[in-house]
Amino acid sequence: MTTVGLPLRDELLIRSLVQVIGTKTVDEWTFQESFDADVALCNPNSSLSGVALRRAEQSAALTCVSVVHDGDAPLPGTRVLHAPIKSTEFITLLNDISHSVGQVRHADSDQAAETGDGHSFAEALHELMRAKSTDIHAVERTGAAIFVVPAARAFYALALPTEAQMEEWLGARDVRVRRVDELTARRIAGNGEDRHDVDGLLWRVGLEGTAGAPLHGLPAGAKFKLKRWPDFGRLKHQAFHFRMAALLSRGAYTFEALATASGHDRGETCAFVNACAMCDLLLVDAPVAVEPPRPAPRVQRRYSAILSSIRSALGLRT
Repeated sequence: MTTVGLPLRDELLIRSLVQVIGTKTVDEWTFQESFDADVALCNPNSSLSGVALRRAEQSAALTCVSVVHDGDAPLPGTRVLHAPIKSTEFITLLNDISHSVGQVRHADSDQAAETGDGHSFAEALHELMRAKSTDIHAVERTGAAIFVVPAARAFYALALPTEAQMEEWLGARDVRVRRVDELTARRIAGNGEDRHDVDGLLWRVGLEGTAGAPLHGLPAGAKFKLKRWPDFGRLKHQAFHFRMAALLSRGAYTFEALATASGHDRGETCAFVNACAMCDLLLVDAPVAVEPPRPAPRVQRRYSAILSSIRSALGLRT
């Protein structure tokens, strides 16, 4: 299924519902960004919905559904889903569509491969932020999604994650990242009230989401130094983080050296360095691998060997 012109709040709710209703629907449903879908959930007040209606008229494979709020009139000839969307109504609608169309829809098996399954939340965010893309990317796990703009150091979500939601994000190991299409990006960026600073999220994920192990993007044996101090006025911290920050502002340290100098274990040290790396606060001095010198190739003394053979045959001393 796809959405057309929906407010961000409705779209995020639908994405979440699609993740959790799989066992309660006749068919297995996936979400995608194009009109190449079986169902289009449309905002009746959006001009883009007219495009979906025309496609539905040209192809019986597409079913349009009007997502209506109080006071809205549904699009002509469409099914209706009332907002705020209730899971029971959503399931009933999808099952009714499945039976009426009379065909089984199959989930897109390529979707998982395209979006990079298998990442932890920390690793997915770290890789995404290092790319510093100006595009909006969806960061998704089962039942939830946020939209991140790495270059702007911002993310879009209905609200900041609650403690319970944060625990679920930190424990997720199936996080997917994908770039959203231009149309969806414009719609997301148009909801300024859902935009949040990403550094607080990155900092906490670095501290709590890596199980005390270095992020994969931090080279083994590297030395780290702070570009600038973390904003401890806004970021969750402990007293010993000040000592580690002071050490890293004066010199470069490996994980082991920083642990020794600060008097804390390697797990706490890794967590602090990871948090700084997530927030792009580190200068990284990676060791350069030095290749051993290659032995000089042996020069074949072809003619010397021939002359030696001649001298030997003539009984001459070499």
